[in-house]
Amino acid sequence: MKSFFLILAAISWIPFTYWTILYLRESRNQPSGKAIYRRGVLGFGVPFWLIDVIFSVAVIPEHGILSVIYWSAIFLYILFPVCLWAGYFWGKGMAAILPGDRDR
Repeated sequence: MKSFFLILAAISWIPFTYWTILYLRESRNQPSGKAIYRRGVLGFGVPFWLIDVIFSVAVIPEHGILSVIYWSAIFLYILFPVCLWAGYFWGKGMAAILPGDRDR
């Protein structure tokens, strides 16, 4: 029964990831959305995710290729949309602090 819920959670995460990417790409059309997308999502969220992947690969106890692939896949699957949302909120906060700062 436990594996059923884990599989169900894993399958339900796929539409959430897809919706996240679509929503954040569409947010570029909102006021100051281009600045939020470029500086927040692409400038903070994606590098934050890459640093997390690199850090996790550096600290895993086994450095075998299968272990590295496994943890990289876990971080791609679970942490990628979370980091994109973190970048979105960071970019939104920066746009609120610096309201005249717009992309040209």
